[in-house]
Amino acid sequence: MIDDFILYTAPRSLERILEARRRVNRFLVRWALPLAILASLLAQALGKIDFGELGHGFALAGWRLVALAAVAGGRMSKNGQVVRFWTGLAAPGEHRPAGRGGEGSIQ
Repeated sequence: MIDDFILYTAPRSLERILEARRRVNRFLVRWALPLAILASLLAQALGKIDFGELGHGFALAGWRLVALAAVAGGRMSKNGQVVRFWTGLAAPGEHRPAGRGGEGSIQ
């Protein structure tokens, strides 16, 4: 005996409810959960910091050396990015060094 199947179409209101639930779940997974994890980790980290000692360390810091270290670190990081980009654009098997002034060139 062959059964006849009846095609069922969900009412529009049910489709809207399911679509809204999908959007809410997507929001929770993409934003709410990571932000909750970040907030809990930040609260945990801030609870362990001795702000008096931190302020004393900032007062004693040689700010010119800190600025120099920041500039040097940023420059070295930028050079590394340039070299990675340059080698990514090079043909396979071909070795071309980045050289000076290679930041602006994408050849």
